[in-house]
Amino acid sequence: MKVLLTAINAKYIHSSLAIRYIYKNCQDLSCDIEMLEVSINNHLIDIANQIFDARPDILGISCYIWNIELVKQLLPLVHRLLPNCKIICGGPEVSYATKEFMQDFPMVDFVVRGEGEKAFHDLLQALLDEKNNEEIKIAGIAKRNSDNTIDENIAVTVSDLDEIIFPYDDNDIENLKDKIIYYESSRGCPYSCKYCLSCATKGVRYRSLDKVFAELSYFIKHNVRQVKFVDRTFNADKKHYLPILEFIAKQDCRTNFHFEIVAHHIDDEIKAVLKKMPKGRVQFEIGIQSTNLKTLGQISRANPWEEMTNNIKSIMAYGNIHLHVDLIIGLPYEDITSFAKSFNDVYLLQADMLQVGFLKLLKGAAMNDLIQEHDYVYMPQAPYQVISNKYMDYLNFHTQEAMKFTSRKGPWYEEFRKFEEEHVRPERLMNTLFNSKEYIRKNVNPEELMRGLYWVASDMQNVEPEVCFYDIFEKQELFDIWQIHNYKNYVCDGPSPMTNGLMLANAKSLVENIMDSADAAIASGTNSATFRFGHDGNVIPLVGLLRLENCYNEESDPAKFYQAWCNFKMVPMAANVQIVFFRKKGSADDIIVKFMLNEKEVSIPVKTDIAPFYHWKDVRAFYKDLLSQLPDRP
Repeated sequence: MKVLLTAINAKYIHSSLAIRYIYKNCQDLSCDIEMLEVSINNHLIDIANQIFDARPDILGISCYIWNIELVKQLLPLVHRLLPNCKIICGGPEVSYATKEFMQDFPMVDFVVRGEGEKAFHDLLQALLDEKNNEEIKIAGIAKRNSDNTIDENIAVTVSDLDEIIFPYDDNDIENLKDKIIYYESSRGCPYSCKYCLSCATKGVRYRSLDKVFAELSYFIKHNVRQVKFVDRTFNADKKHYLPILEFIAKQDCRTNFHFEIVAHHIDDEIKAVLKKMPKGRVQFEIGIQSTNLKTLGQISRANPWEEMTNNIKSIMAYGNIHLHVDLIIGLPYEDITSFAKSFNDVYLLQADMLQVGFLKLLKGAAMNDLIQEHDYVYMPQAPYQVISNKYMDYLNFHTQEAMKFTSRKGPWYEEFRKFEEEHVRPERLMNTLFNSKEYIRKNVNPEELMRGLYWVASDMQNVEPEVCFYDIFEKQELFDIWQIHNYKNYVCDGPSPMTNGLMLANAKSLVENIMDSADAAIASGTNSATFRFGHDGNVIPLVGLLRLENCYNEESDPAKFYQAWCNFKMVPMAANVQIVFFRKKGSADDIIVKFMLNEKEVSIPVKTDIAPFYHWKDVRAFYKDLLSQLPDRP
């Protein structure tokens, strides 16, 4: 019997801890077990082909918010290719509402609910023993019976983490040492934050320190770049985490260790260890999320602010630890004014990185009990991101027509695929990387590998590697692959004439809000500022609808898209749009304005006698007329 454990990671640089746990903890069984790792950047058909080439009798798929929509497309395709293959799904995306998932996807035979190391092992043993589904009764395993009824069963946890076999070995680690390696020394969380899944299981379970030290030594011995602890609150128990920090501080290595911590569990003894920590050895991520006390109370989170700020400032003063802090947009009672205060509070800490994310209503999280109370509207598909609540409105609204157009069934996709095939030419690169053409033919998908390496090169800009992966490409190769991504942005987010303005219209609510906010600020007679956050898919429609210079050019020939429109000029890392207002002293209505894109002044198609400035009354009239031509938000 052949078993294929499949992980679809968010990025090429990521690795899957889950399937490695399953793989290692099933080695005593009399079956052939293999692992397959791809990323969400792989094409659906390529993933299906790799699964088909393996010819598994049993397919296990790990399901998370970043891959579940792709998994849902993959499942019926795999079933058509391998109709006799038993399909087992696991992970947080199927551990909740399991029965509904299995009803929607009748080709799924089993679902592992909760922590799967023992449950999956016992299920494989039962299948090896040729037990039918009715005979299989295993804690943590939901099953489909012969009459198509579903036994949902209950989710399970592993009580003793020392029973779980270390998931890495010499054959695997060599391929992973320049990727992010995930590791855990504990499971569970002592807190009950309602937006998080970690509180779904009560209590915290720890791996013994002897095992932790031995396993960290293994990573250090193999010179891995980064070990990211997935412990939900690494510093929950001082007896556990202090010895680990002391151990790491004593090592002579290049390995970086990443931890998620709470800032108020740091006393003087901990600070003394941190102060002496070799520079670059550790990095901390601290989830602050909000500084609004009413918000924190609603989500069951305690943030003793004075203690937190003192500890964060101490860590920053040492100069040896990279510090990353988080905020969440969309929490209860957090309107734009409140969030602005939270942002300013956290920004003033001057951490190395401040990450702002939108609230996601995860399956199984207690936040789902607050949907009605706070009027939450959220995406029905993963990642279940909040669109609005009674305190904030999501201003970049994608219409059903726009989403239908940009899907793979939309009228743009077939031509795009042809363009993509024409612009990925991997022959030179493959011949550079491999000595044997026969090896390439049998083992490599050249197009996929080339695209994957491009994404690695792009992702590596977020870290500080010793090499630049872009250097493995020739200039023309880089240019051609960039054209593919520029094409997709231009059509799916930008002003391509193919869409008849569908994508730019997504920013209508946002532009209306900007104008209303500006009018309110002008009427107040005081100094004020408003700010909004979004991703490239939010910024591109906005700058196009605002008619910022070179952001709304139209071109019908895909070969010339790059001449008319360049995504990196609009949305580099940390892209920003600024609209700056000035009031003439002593005048209530003499308001002028200028526009800036990524800190550079840009023009708009409005007549002005004071360039690069414009009279606000003229700008306002221009946008009012422009917006009146667009349909209202449903």
